[in-house]
Amino acid sequence: MWSPDGGRIAFFDVNTSDVFIFQPDKPWNGQELMKLQQPPAPMSAFTPLDWSPDGQRLAGGTFADGVALYSVSSRRYELVATTLHGISSAVWLPDSRRLLVSSAPGKLNVVDTVSGKSVEILSVGPDNVSEVAVSRDGRRLWFGRGSTQGDSWMATLK
Repeated sequence: MWSPDGGRIAFFDVNTSDVFIFQPDKPWNGQELMKLQQPPAPMSAFTPLDWSPDGQRLAGGTFADGVALYSVSSRRYELVATTLHGISSAVWLPDSRRLLVSSAPGKLNVVDTVSGKSVEILSVGPDNVSEVAVSRDGRRLWFGRGSTQGDSWMATLK
């Protein structure tokens, strides 16, 4: 996925479970592919889902059932929500502090990355909530419900 400033791309290699960051504007022969270190236990893997609006952190799911952050500057992981299971998407709110996280079965949560507190704001189980997106001003969100592309919903955050 592209960083907010368009200067970096982060991707997950499904064959090796490694995460890489590169700079697409640099020529390949001058490129230094940055491989993220593997996260510590109990995370065991990290799948990046979204860049923070300030471009300093990646949010992602872990095999330990939770949401983790990776700081590009410190090169460290932090597990911020451990009670969420089956993470399918996570998107940052514009404040670079809170995340909207979809988890199984059919839940949408707001996760405060400083306190680690998670608040469920929607439950549509047994359907899934997927493809969560938030407007630039953080007031509207869109998400898919169920298993068809035509089942898209919009909500207003207050």
